[in-house]
Amino acid sequence: MKYAHYLLILIILAAVMISAGCVAKSGTEIPSIAGPWTEASSIVHQNGDEGFTYPALTNGIFDVTFQEGRLFSGTFAGTDFHGSFYTKDGTQFILINDISETEQPISEILIGTIVSDNEIRISGVTFQNTNNGSVFEESTSGARSFTLVRNGAALQPPKYPDVLGMWEFDNGSVTSRITTIPISGGDLIVQGQEEALFYGIIDTGSQTGPIGYTNFSAVMYGGNKIKNLLFITDEGQLWFGTILAGEISLASIDDKTSESTVNILTQTYRRDHTVNYTLPVFPDVTGIWSTKQQEVISENGYDTGLPSDFIISADIQDHNCFIGSTSYMGVNEGEIGGIVSTTGEVTLFKYNKNGGIYLAMGQIDEDTLDLSEIFTEAGITYVSRILTVRT
Repeated sequence: MKYAHYLLILIILAAVMISAGCVAKSGTEIPSIAGPWTEASSIVHQNGDEGFTYPALTNGIFDVTFQEGRLFSGTFAGTDFHGSFYTKDGTQFILINDISETEQPISEILIGTIVSDNEIRISGVTFQNTNNGSVFEESTSGARSFTLVRNGAALQPPKYPDVLGMWEFDNGSVTSRITTIPISGGDLIVQGQEEALFYGIIDTGSQTGPIGYTNFSAVMYGGNKIKNLLFITDEGQLWFGTILAGEISLASIDDKTSESTVNILTQTYRRDHTVNYTLPVFPDVTGIWSTKQQEVISENGYDTGLPSDFIISADIQDHNCFIGSTSYMGVNEGEIGGIVSTTGEVTLFKYNKNGGIYLAMGQIDEDTLDLSEIFTEAGITYVSRILTVRT
């Protein structure tokens, strides 16, 4: 268990570590988002729907009541949220929002982008985590985007890539700890787009699961040069992707089909097969990464005095995919999968770790891996920033 049963020890350690100067603050200058923000726009798509919905703007205030380094917390429309900046330039953050107090196993991932001093754009996907049990007849998967402003700022809509139409399958693979196997697949057809959101159908091809088309919803996120996306299917399969130069690349870290192993599925689609693409070079992520600094925030507050015995072992890597395991206090927490971009952006994901979704996003810089995490421990959802080094 990652953080349970350590309250007394933590209080003692916090005092000792702080007095000894063992806990460092974030090195990057992080923008302050403290204070109230109002919702200026909102758009939603639910899997299987035609078109989009535009929820009425709430009177609720997105109020950041606490910020320390990369971590922050607050309330929005009656719910609590916690977040952490994960990019080197401090322009993007991951956010966990308590969207449902029901027993439905619904998960949501939100990624925020600082557009300007007075504008934040938030993109997210909602999906059913079937590892938690029952399956509902109606789709619970979808994507949404909303914008927050303060100080009376006017919106600055970015120019999103036009993705409407058919994208032809180019290549795909399934990577496991043992091997990487090529797979076939069908087309990706985008049937509708509104700003950052788009939806359609995709052929699941010969990957794990039923062959045939399934609905998807997707949302783009990022700065002025939009290139990243979150992509969710009817089955609640989450894909991380990029859109660049007429190419859509998707990767899904799948531990739903096995409790003990992880597979990474990749699929690439292109509009113009006459364009010559160079084979990308990805940073080497393999090795043992030991946590040296960390800070955590949850409903229990903010803390920098927790034991730093979290280890990530990246055992094998094939191009942008890697598979390994995590451990805490010497206890193996099982396999985990990840992807890395050519510029060193790292994503780790697992559907069911300690009873909840695990997501880590950050940056590798030679032998340093700086990550922001979302995870569950003893029924409590935490957001953490960890700085790890390769040993």
